[in-house]
Amino acid sequence: MKNALVFVKKARKQMAIINTQQFPRATARNDQDLPPGYNDTNDSQRYITYSLVIPVYRAFPIFVALLLVIGVVIGFTSTYFAGASVGVFDAKVINSGDTAWVLTASALVLLMTPAVGWFYAGMVTSKNVIGVIKQTLLILAVVSIQWVLIGYSLVFGKDVNGIIGGLNFFALSGVGYAPSAYAPTIPQTAFMIFQAMGAIIAPALIIGSIVERMRFRTLVIFVLLWTTLVYDPIAHWVVGDGGWLHNMGALDFAGGTFVHAAAGFSGLAAAIVVGKRGGFKVGQAIVSHNIPLVLLGAGVLWFGWLGFNGGSALAASPLAVNAFVVTNTAGAAGALVWMILSWAENKKPSALATAIGAVCGLIAITPASGYVGPVAAIAIGLIAGVVTYMALHIRSKHFHIDDTLDVWAAHGIGGVTGLILAGVFAEKVINVGGNNGLLFGNPGQLGIQILTASVTLGYAFIATYILLKFLAPLGLRVSRRQEEEGLDLAIHGEEGYQLATNNAPKVEDRITQLEEEVAALRDQAAKQESELENAMRSPRGPIFPGQQTYVPGMSALRPIDSQVDQATFEPSRQTQKRPAIKRIGLMS
Repeated sequence: MKNALVFVKKARKQMAIINTQQFPRATARNDQDLPPGYNDTNDSQRYITYSLVIPVYRAFPIFVALLLVIGVVIGFTSTYFAGASVGVFDAKVINSGDTAWVLTASALVLLMTPAVGWFYAGMVTSKNVIGVIKQTLLILAVVSIQWVLIGYSLVFGKDVNGIIGGLNFFALSGVGYAPSAYAPTIPQTAFMIFQAMGAIIAPALIIGSIVERMRFRTLVIFVLLWTTLVYDPIAHWVVGDGGWLHNMGALDFAGGTFVHAAAGFSGLAAAIVVGKRGGFKVGQAIVSHNIPLVLLGAGVLWFGWLGFNGGSALAASPLAVNAFVVTNTAGAAGALVWMILSWAENKKPSALATAIGAVCGLIAITPASGYVGPVAAIAIGLIAGVVTYMALHIRSKHFHIDDTLDVWAAHGIGGVTGLILAGVFAEKVINVGGNNGLLFGNPGQLGIQILTASVTLGYAFIATYILLKFLAPLGLRVSRRQEEEGLDLAIHGEEGYQLATNNAPKVEDRITQLEEEVAALRDQAAKQESELENAMRSPRGPIFPGQQTYVPGMSALRPIDSQVDQATFEPSRQTQKRPAIKRIGLMS
């Protein structure tokens, strides 16, 4: 420990020396302390790095000690939860095939969260690509811990008046190898981790509405509070045992309500409260800096969605097969609709529109995937494709709301459309645990679906609006300077694209070198002009053939040898006067 403290002291002393040399503005007390010729602009990038790294560095020993203490305390408390993740169970009731499928589906859905980051990052400017992906990974980490501690219990714990689950599953106490009523053939821990993936991806969807301007530390707090106060209650209402919408018979097979509809309308509220990006103009679309990254993200999302909906059967069963098939079908229909509409509108079939359309089709089929057949899936993909495309078109052309990546149009409107259409196309023969829809003799189901969608979007929007207003004193958005520079460097101190090699000169060094070369050339040109003008004004008069003449730019004198030169410069026999010399070039 003593050696460690000595090392830290030496390191801090050396860092202080380096800081004084490399970051004058950060260490100077006033302008008189700055070195001669110091330029804040040229040093801005290094100063940003200083402002991000140095305060954390100075607190580094404190953070190390604090986190170690927290880890030790949590380690000791684990004795109070001994065996809680195992419990008493009958191994004979565990179906290995069902368990394997649910765990595989969980991994597929987990991959969707970074895929959202790739999908979004390709659509933003190049100076914010790291920030977007980093936010999705942050959400994955934060919500994973929240879900284990309280999230799972708030959704699937003992019901409290149909509103929220209790804390009887706090820190997964009592969530062991034994199956639960929700999934009778797999361990409850497998069910828990699969449900965690929906809770993780929901807040990741929201960031598309506020990319390039949200303050990072406020975002961390927002994600934690939104998951606890918005996602968990809505999820309990719809799928929790005892939830009031669940008791009414609401149909939502894979989370279209609490994942997509809730995230979409929360994104709309966030865009309103956080405000517009600098330079935002109605009707001016954001320029996607990397279309291949968008297509890659969409492809991985499509791949993961098969686990998202297929895994919601919670067994390797025919119902899982149906959900798998209709998910792929609706995604394909949505992709084709968006491609055709972009072709009709802009005279070219957009690859970006095709990718977004696929995602919209997948969103819409999510709540209905366990209740409808393949033909109905085509209809849902087509209808949702048109509705979401028009929602984006209207928002971008007429709304003064900077929902940057149109989370409201895609996830909000797409999720609501899918919820409502589930009440139209649902068939009880496909899922005996569901109900028939409007087209199969049960018009009341459509009313329940409309009520579910209305309550979800209203609560999500209002709760998110209030939550962000509550967090406003912490600062919701970055400064204008940070926004202009990009969050990659301003907040994270990293660049998304490093095109130069480590051995290549820095940009500022190269600019300085070029400026010096240009100044040298100007001095040389001025010197040559002066010499030429002095030669022309010499008392000896103009230079005649046979004499030596100096030609600017040449390293030696050379004779003028030409009959034309002789005819031109020969003095008049009559006047014997020197001819007038016309100045040309630099002398004119």
